[in-house]
Amino acid sequence: METKIKMQNDIMESIKKNLPEQVAGELKSVLEEYGRLKKVEKDRDDITAKYCSIAEELEKLNKILDGYRSREKELADWEKAVQERENKAEINELKILLKASDTVNERVMGFVDALMRNTTYRKDAFPHTLSENLCTDNGNYYTKTMVLGEDTKNTAE
Repeated sequence: METKIKMQNDIMESIKKNLPEQVAGELKSVLEEYGRLKKVEKDRDDITAKYCSIAEELEKLNKILDGYRSREKELADWEKAVQERENKAEINELKILLKASDTVNERVMGFVDALMRNTTYRKDAFPHTLSENLCTDNGNYYTKTMVLGEDTKNTAE
């Protein structure tokens, strides 16, 4: 029995000696793990705060982008309307020029027609032709023109 008691005393002494070192080592590792977890928690909180800040900024930028997109659409519509107005103005300008050209053309044709009916002008302008005003059976007048040939005037030799 005495050996048993001695053995128990040895075990108790060994436990008393070694147990505080083991407890201190475990406590130290637990404290290190706690410090690491606290750092991870702080980093997580920082990342979460940054994420929330970025999300808010992204929302603001999306609103600004939507404003620019709507402005761009308005400008495209406005540009289309201006282009249509310019096209209409150009068409109207071309119509006016065409009408003016037709008026000038009619006046020139009237002048040329009157000039061609003038027998004095025809004799001077076309000396190798002979024109004769004739009347048809139904009462319309026309001019018959005949080419006479080369001018037979003497030329200086």
